[in-house]
Amino acid sequence: MIKIAILLSSPRVNGNTDILLEKAFNGQKLKGLNIKKIIANSLNIKPCQGCGRCHKKGICVIRDDMAFVYKVLNESDIVLVGTPIYFGSVPAQLKVIIDRMQPLWARKYLLNYKDGRKRIGGLICVSSSNGKRYFDCVRKLINIFCIIQDIKFSRYLYAEKLEHKGDANKHKNILKKASNLGKLLIRDLRHERNKKSS
Repeated sequence: MIKIAILLSSPRVNGNTDILLEKAFNGQKLKGLNIKKIIANSLNIKPCQGCGRCHKKGICVIRDDMAFVYKVLNESDIVLVGTPIYFGSVPAQLKVIIDRMQPLWARKYLLNYKDGRKRIGGLICVSSSNGKRYFDCVRKLINIFCIIQDIKFSRYLYAEKLEHKGDANKHKNILKKASNLGKLLIRDLRHERNKKSS
């Protein structure tokens, strides 16, 4: 059973980002996949306080919905992030989650915790413009998000010029790319695991 975490950072459920995320693994639920969706906008997550208390044990002292996010991400073999571009970066709903990855940073770099699992990450990024330089910023940020979790960031899709809610449904080419992205992420995971066993 492959466990997949889908992280929707857009505040618009059923918007373009959500449509493309759903398309990524649509029709594959009967193929040994366990898919869990994190809707960032529906969670109560406080910003990182920079207290440094996670540096001792790699555990955040803030008690909120981030505990659910940690659990889902940790249990997943594939993590697919979906985000629009807001002012050249990601929405606050995603940035607060990324900032709260500090305990995992502490585990990796201060406490030398090594998981050893083969895991894969991907990104679907939506923009109303064709500002590729902004996408590059988001891509680098999600790569860091993956590195902290010892996830190999392997695939991404940049869907540009999607201005209005539902526009993604009008572009068969983009929908096909999103569907292919899901298949490629699964293939990448199997490839990484085969490398480990050989």
